Amino acid sequence: MTISSLTNRKNQTSDGVQLVFAYDYLILDEAHLILYLDDDTDNPLTGFTVTGIGNQGGGTAVFTVAPAAGTLSLVREVPFTQAFDYITGGKFPADTHERLADLAVMMIQQLKDIADRSLQLPLSSDVNDLRLPEPIAEYLLQWNATADGLNNVQLSDLNALITTTPFSESLLDDPDAATARTTLGVDDAIAAKSTFVNNANGNPNISDTLLDIDADIAVSTWESVGPTGSGADNIWTAMDGIPTDVDWIEISITHRPISVADTANTVRISVVYVRKDGSAETPSSDNTVSLVEGYTSAAGNARLASVNTVKVPVAAGVIFEAQWTNTFQTIGILAVLTGYGYN
Repeated sequence: MTISSLTNRKNQTSDGVQLVFAYDYLILDEAHLILYLDDDTDNPLTGFTVTGIGNQGGGTAVFTVAPAAGTLSLVREVPFTQAFDYITGGKFPADTHERLADLAVMMIQQLKDIADRSLQLPLSSDVNDLRLPEPIAEYLLQWNATADGLNNVQLSDLNALITTTPFSESLLDDPDAATARTTLGVDDAIAAKSTFVNNANGNPNISDTLLDIDADIAVSTWESVGPTGSGADNIWTAMDGIPTDVDWIEISITHRPISVADTANTVRISVVYVRKDGSAETPSSDNTVSLVEGYTSAAGNARLASVNTVKVPVAAGVIFEAQWTNTFQTIGILAVLTGYGYN
């Protein structure tokens, strides 16, 4: 009998229910078909019968109880022995001789399958007689200085191959991300990107201390606003904890103008402008951060409200300037600090 298949292994997927699994190569004895689940070669499976013995196209392994779910490997493994004894001058039957030849080819295919799944050097390599050193727990393999053999090496021994600077070492030994950010000097910058943080009272702002724009800043006049000690025209203590090198702050403006018994059917407007401290910008649409426009009723009444969140550029020392105008009868303009950051 010839051997037409070049394989001696078939992988199948077991679902824990299936009983029958096919193989597609020749076997000469039921004992030559070995089944393994999930590469557990120390514990071959039992409890199955084999069909297709002597069939070039293979056959099936039939379990009485389904194997567990996983990858099932059906492997032809013939023993590396020769059980036939020829007697000098005795018979030389063709069937027996062909079976021996078939088994020899199966052994070769068996060894080839193992070799194909092993590490090999390139065909052009001049290295030969390569052997692994005796295993040592938690050691690594390393090529020797002449690149023709392998040695065991401790991970700590590799430190000599890594070039580090004192700064990188101070970063590598940081126990967590927060400490690493401190080492890199980017804590403030990263924290500042997280606007709308909750304060100690649980509110979505940095401080509950408000800036009363219409009460603290003169109408139609640019006035500066900054933290304690900044020298600004208006001190807003909510800004006291902000890093002095930030590029902008974020504020939420609540704008509530009212007119009662005012001139009937008349347009009324209220606007807030901001600019970076020291800027020469004049009030315009470019620096408008809050605008409320309304129309009085026949009785002369108007009541409006708006809430805007805006980023305001600041100069060194976290100072900005604000101005407001209003044609309503009364006005309420309050600002709350919600965040800060870097460009």
